[in-house]
Amino acid sequence: MPAQKHLEVEIIDIALPDGFGVGKINGAVVFIPGGIPGDILSVRVVREEKNFLVGMMEGITFRSPFRVEPLCPHAESCGGCTFQSLSYEKQLEIKKNHLLQTLKRIGGFREDVEIEGVVPSPDIYFYRNNLELSFGGDESLGEHLWCGMKERVTPINRFTGKVTPIERCMIFSELLERLIPLWKDFLRKNRFEPYDPRSGRGFLRHLTVRESKHKGELMLILETKEGLSVDFRCLKDHIPSVAPQVTSLYWVINKRAGDYLHIDERHLIFGKPFIEEVLSGLHFRIYPGTFFQSNTKAAEALYREIPILGGIKRDDRVAGLYCGTGTIEISIARMCHEVLGVDGAYENIKTAKENAMANRVQNVSFHHGRVEDFRGKIKGGNIDLLIVDPPRGGISKKGIELILSINPERLIYVSCNPATLARDLKVLTERNYKIVKVVPFDFFPHTPHMEVLTSLSRK
Repeated sequence: MPAQKHLEVEIIDIALPDGFGVGKINGAVVFIPGGIPGDILSVRVVREEKNFLVGMMEGITFRSPFRVEPLCPHAESCGGCTFQSLSYEKQLEIKKNHLLQTLKRIGGFREDVEIEGVVPSPDIYFYRNNLELSFGGDESLGEHLWCGMKERVTPINRFTGKVTPIERCMIFSELLERLIPLWKDFLRKNRFEPYDPRSGRGFLRHLTVRESKHKGELMLILETKEGLSVDFRCLKDHIPSVAPQVTSLYWVINKRAGDYLHIDERHLIFGKPFIEEVLSGLHFRIYPGTFFQSNTKAAEALYREIPILGGIKRDDRVAGLYCGTGTIEISIARMCHEVLGVDGAYENIKTAKENAMANRVQNVSFHHGRVEDFRGKIKGGNIDLLIVDPPRGGISKKGIELILSINPERLIYVSCNPATLARDLKVLTERNYKIVKVVPFDFFPHTPHMEVLTSLSRK
C-alpha cells in the first residue's frame, strides 16, 4: 500500500504499553496515535512496515462516545500522559484487557486465572507525588530557558529530546503553578545551558519535585552536571512567601552520561533533609534518592490488600525482596511475628531502618545486598510468606531460583510491568506454585501503566 494514501479508519482498540489507536485497513493492522476506540478517523498512511502500517490522524469523521476533552492544556504535546482524551472507565477496561492478553500471550495462561477488575485510583487528577521536569531552550522563541516535559514520542514523531514548556500538571499537584514562575526567574538569572545527553554538553539536567500528599510538604531537587556554581538566592528569597509548602531544596550533581537521574553529590540548600509521607497511619521519610510509590492513596489501597491475599497470620515469618524503603514490610509487621527485608540500594535500606525506628516497629529487620544472596540472611526457621516487588525488569533467573529454594507456603508478587510479571509467573507455575488471584490497581491514571498484585500458593 503506498504511503500518503488517505483513508477512513475505525479505531477498534488501543495498543498498550504505547497507547496508540488500532484499526485495520484491508486486513492490515494500522497504528494511529491519538485514536480512541469507537472513533472513525480520516487517516493518512505515513509508514508501511512488513506487519503493520502507521497512520496520521487528520480529522474525526465520527467521534467516539469514549472520547472526552482533556483538562490539561499540554495534553497533545507532553509525553507525560497519553490517555487524557479517553474516558476513565474505558481506561480501566483497556488496562484489564491488556493484562489478560499479556498473561495469555507471554505466560500461556488461559481461563484458569482469576483476574479482578482494575481497582481505580482514589484520585484521577493531582495524584502523583513526584514529577521529573527537564530543561529546554530556544532563543528564536524569545526564551533562553524553560522547564517542562519531554515531547511525546510516536511512530510518526521520533525522539528528538525537545522539551515542551509547561505551566501546570494535572496529574501532579496544583502547587506546580506557583513554582514554575519561580524557576523561570531562576533560569533568567542563571543562564546555564540545558544538558544534551547525546552530545554531553550543557549543565542543567532535571528538576524533580516531590510532594507528601497527606502532610502537604514539597521537596525541590535541582540536578546538574559538575563544574559550575549555582546562585540560589532568588529561590531562597521568594519560595517561603510564594510556596511555603516547600520545606526542602536540594542541589544534586550527576557526573554520569545519559538522561537518567543519578546522585553523586547532594547539597541541602535550605530546609529539612527529608519530607514525610503518611501511609495507613504510618510515617515514612522521603529523601532525594528514595524510592516511593508515585500514587500515595492507590498504594494505601494495595497495601491493605496484601495481608488479605497473603493470608497473613500472627505467627508468620515474612520476607520482602526488593523492599525499597520498607513501606510494605513496616505496614504488615504489626500483623505477624517477624518481617525481614532486603534491597540492593544502600540508601533504601538506610531509610527503611529509619522508618522502622520512627514508627517504633521492632519486629522488622532490613538487610543491604543483592536479592540473589538473600538466602544467607534467613535464620531461625522457614519463611511462611514471601513478598517480591521488583523493578520493571522483573525477577532475575537467580532470583526465581532463590524463591524456589526458600519455598514459602505463600507468595505475593507486586509488579509494575505485566510483560515481566507474565514471564515470571510462567516459570513459577511450571515449578512449584499456582496462581490464586490477580488484582490490578490503577496507580497511573491517564497513562498506559498499572500496578498488579498477584497471590500464589505452593502446590
